[in-house]
Amino acid sequence: MSEQYIFAFFSAISIPLVLLPSAWHWRSRNTGTLLYIGWVLVANITYFLNTVIWWDNTENLAPVWCDICIKLQIGIAPGLLSASLCINRRLALISLSKSPSMSRRAARMNLIIELCLGLGLPAAIMAASYVVQPHRFDIAEGLGCFSQPYPVLAAVFLVLLWPVLLSFVSSGYVVAVSSFIRRRLQFSTFLKTNQSGLTTSRYLRLVALATSDLLISLPLAIFYLVEFTQHLSPWISFDWIHLDFHVVNAFDSTYMARNPDIATRLFLPRWLAPLSAIAFFAFFGLAEDALADYVSIYERIRSYIVRPSQLRNARIGQM
Repeated sequence: MSEQYIFAFFSAISIPLVLLPSAWHWRSRNTGTLLYIGWVLVANITYFLNTVIWWDNTENLAPVWCDICIKLQIGIAPGLLSASLCINRRLALISLSKSPSMSRRAARMNLIIELCLGLGLPAAIMAASYVVQPHRFDIAEGLGCFSQPYPVLAAVFLVLLWPVLLSFVSSGYVVAVSSFIRRRLQFSTFLKTNQSGLTTSRYLRLVALATSDLLISLPLAIFYLVEFTQHLSPWISFDWIHLDFHVVNAFDSTYMARNPDIATRLFLPRWLAPLSAIAFFAFFGLAEDALADYVSIYERIRSYIVRPSQLRNARIGQM
């Protein structure tokens, strides 16, 4: 139960932590970072609501919500890693570019590629997961709705392998970016002439964000892939996998206490959401441009509060 309180707290505060420094990324139209923000928000909102709704029960309270959120849960890991891949890819393209600006056609093509990676690929994985989805969903007390793929080899290729593949591709871009950063003088001079809108500080923070996401997500993805492949069953048929599709299994806290290995497997992935949010805020929420945005927001709110009170005082003075 104490883990529930801690998780609920961190997932709740993660939502404003991600939103606060997002203004600059929206202004700069950094697609990869905006995708990352979107997936972190989806993850924290989904897991927070699930935790609250099924805090101390296993009742089938919101079946339509469960249908939606189990697919979102499948898309969160590849979504975050796809966003990190987009960030690393963009940074690598900047480092390898010989031109200070990108043509409109190249920018449009780059946007299409990033949207296909950050939205299209996770959506395809979510859709493909139905092939190996044995139940409509299951419910665990304190966790909410979840779905586990049927243990067949097809599930590895359709669902579990993608986060690992995305991590390794992204790592390749990290190596290219790192070699560019090591050439410090050329690195600093190039960013000043390049029209990407990135300063040296912002560039390094984006590298740190994408790298931290890899360090968090890759070990988890490998762990689940290895653990899953140890208990594979032979493929019989699509109908066999979906034989009991409308069955909703319920696992209460007593069951979880008696089966700590299963509980760890189910509860551990949700911590990816607040950890990603905290990493994002650590790299961008305390930066100089973010602090300037906070001051601007504060002054705007203050002007709305002070102005009506000044009008009231003026009216009282006239009386």
